[in-house]
Amino acid sequence: MLDKAVRLKLLIIVAAQLLHVCDSYFEFSTCYNSTNYTINSNFAMNLNRLFSTLTANAPATGFYTDAVGQGVDRVYGLILCRGDLSAGDCGNCATTAPMELMKLCPRRRRGTIWYDECFLRYKDSNFIGNVTMDSGFCMWKLANNSDPVLFDHQAGQLMRSLSASVLSNRTGLMFASGEISFGDYNTIYGVAQCTRDISRDDCSQCLAGRISRIPERCEGKVGCIVYNGNCGVRYEIYPFVYNATASQQPSSPSPAISPPVPTMATQEAKPSPTLFNTTRRSASHGLRKNAIVLIALLCSSVFILCIISVLSVARRSKRGKAPDEEEMKGTTPSVFHMDTLKAATNNFSGVNKLGQGGFGPVYKGTLEDGTQVAVKRLSEKSTQGPAQFKNEVNLVAKLHHRNLARLLGYYLDEQERLLVYEFVPSGSLDKILFDPTKRQQLDWGKRLQIINGIGRGLLYLHEDSQLMIIHRDLKAGNVLLDEEMNPKISDFGLAKLFQVEGTHATTENVAGTRGYMSPEYAMNGIFSVKSDVFSFGVLVLEILSGQRNTSFYQSELAPDLLTYAWKLWQDGRALDLVDQAIDEPWWKNQILRCILIGLLCVQDSPKDRPTMSTVVLMLVNSSMILPTPSPPAYFTSRPIPKSSETVRSGERPILSSRDEENQNSGGLTISDLHPR
Repeated sequence: MLDKAVRLKLLIIVAAQLLHVCDSYFEFSTCYNSTNYTINSNFAMNLNRLFSTLTANAPATGFYTDAVGQGVDRVYGLILCRGDLSAGDCGNCATTAPMELMKLCPRRRRGTIWYDECFLRYKDSNFIGNVTMDSGFCMWKLANNSDPVLFDHQAGQLMRSLSASVLSNRTGLMFASGEISFGDYNTIYGVAQCTRDISRDDCSQCLAGRISRIPERCEGKVGCIVYNGNCGVRYEIYPFVYNATASQQPSSPSPAISPPVPTMATQEAKPSPTLFNTTRRSASHGLRKNAIVLIALLCSSVFILCIISVLSVARRSKRGKAPDEEEMKGTTPSVFHMDTLKAATNNFSGVNKLGQGGFGPVYKGTLEDGTQVAVKRLSEKSTQGPAQFKNEVNLVAKLHHRNLARLLGYYLDEQERLLVYEFVPSGSLDKILFDPTKRQQLDWGKRLQIINGIGRGLLYLHEDSQLMIIHRDLKAGNVLLDEEMNPKISDFGLAKLFQVEGTHATTENVAGTRGYMSPEYAMNGIFSVKSDVFSFGVLVLEILSGQRNTSFYQSELAPDLLTYAWKLWQDGRALDLVDQAIDEPWWKNQILRCILIGLLCVQDSPKDRPTMSTVVLMLVNSSMILPTPSPPAYFTSRPIPKSSETVRSGERPILSSRDEENQNSGGLTISDLHPR
């Protein structure tokens, strides 16, 4: 009879193998909230041809890129298999990935799916050879190691070693696997990999960025996965690599491992992961086939616990740590001459004025080389000296996020302080959203894309940037739209430049815009991240309604948009809020959810408002049950006329009612919302 120690060791190995099977099917996907294509269109046919080409060519080398079609119907694609896979295993994953991605991103013009064995990405614009700024996703085991300090040290050493091996590997795979010991009996196993369309320098920066995310996301955890669109790293306490010699690494020793915990948490501003179960291995993996029922139950449990853990795991604060390598890789901002900026803006001509913010006017300019820029002329409110101001600008310029307008440079002297930003071609959101004609181009998909993008950008400023920036003037005029209607928050560093420190403070210099400021900030100068959450909520309701919060002044409907939205929600007529340009009733549940999120953000008490990390999770996780909001700030009990009532003669109706079917739904019958 086996002694207790041997039985325990066998049990641990079996548990590890079962978890290995489940892990080999983990999946994470995103559709980027992109626009849809039409079934049987040229784009659809090109996408099918692209998938066929990628699937056919991936097994030979484990990596393939291609582009199919012309003009607006052209689609680009990339597939990458993990470097240790056989051609057969790569082919199996390459066959599964397109089918699953088509289900997860139906008719979307962009999509990405990650498995632990392969990665597939397609897009309607050329991304091949470019390093993505997408944050990707991060997953980690919930269980902590018994010696987290030693474990983190060894895991970090392994990841850095693998990164170096990827760059020095002469096979061209840009893949490395290996292991390292911790303690007397245990081993950490890991892999690192880059897509082969990028340079080694870009690969090095990408891997450094992924590895730098491990300490705050996976501190002490027994397993961690950090991927984005160009590279990824992973470590576990059991051997999950099938062919360690593929990367010319030492073969794995006999595993003396601690039992992994069958639960992972996931956190990024992306859709929730979905685990799936399908048999893709050869007959040599007989254990998997015999245990398929147990695997299905195990993976289902993992999925359920993933959802629970996402809701409970708070983001770790990064204050006091060295700046993230990926975040700080930007170049030093340019120092412009005043003559250059005067020439670019025609001496700050009113014709070139784009708008006016709380910190000063903005002008469109064209540099000598033809580059278009936006120049902000700061008001004389800063008490910083030139040296300190310059240091802050240098830091802000290094913050990179796809939903932030990039700061290119500055001009500084005793009298003038000018900031030079990238020029975003579609202009500010307010110019389109509040124009009765232009807002017709904002269908529901684009509005949701804008809401999600603003949320992600704000989350980055609050929790993921080293500076921890509170915007203080988030509004439609400070959200810029690129040619694809992707939002970019502007003026995001000005509060920092004006020496506004801390997570909760009071200031006599209240800089903001009427209608967007939270009550505690507008009346008492008290600001925090919850002040920005309030502004975000106002912005969400404006995007949904197509109306300014302040457009209700002296209206019989309500004193402001927040009150109007709240009363409609309470009366079961929430869809009456929605702009009639959004004539897509099949999205009404999603629209109602966004209305509720907006109301949660504008609640009177800051402590009742969610954080931006929770807001982003609410937006991307449709299965998450939302709380019931309390009345918003500035709420009055003044009754709102029924939709059928006539507005006073000569007064333009602020909002029109929806059809009777939508009125009856009213937001009260959606099972995952539970409003009163």
